[in-house]
Amino acid sequence: MLHLMDVVWPALYISERTFAGWMIFFGLIIELYFVKRFFDFSLIKAIVVTLSMNAATTLIGITQFPVLGALVDVTIANTSGLRIFHPIIWITSFFILLVINTIVESIVLLLFKRKRKIIHDILIVGLANLVTLAFVLVTMIIYHPEV
Repeated sequence: MLHLMDVVWPALYISERTFAGWMIFFGLIIELYFVKRFFDFSLIKAIVVTLSMNAATTLIGITQFPVLGALVDVTIANTSGLRIFHPIIWITSFFILLVINTIVESIVLLLFKRKRKIIHDILIVGLANLVTLAFVLVTMIIYHPEV
């Protein structure tokens, strides 16, 4: 049943794909690079911050991303007349994941910083999440071109 749902609701499909071990590893490396490069943390602190940010989104995301994605997909399909498989619905799910990740990870990041530049911090975390989620989407296209 879960397999059928992930075909119907793109957000669930994306969230299921992000649990692949190698994708998690590369996603953490991408975000570690951004945290280390743009926030002037030591390597150890950058690792702790990156793992903390992702632990927070994981705890929230395990239940909320699939549920929210399903609600968004069904709502857009019902109100716009678009098919559930329409690319606009996929793109919307992608950006909702991006925004939620960015908000949660930015809040966690702010807990580790003394000097806060909130807009700058949110933009950098958003860029890191954009790169990470784009990586997930590219792997979906490569490994599941039928989708």
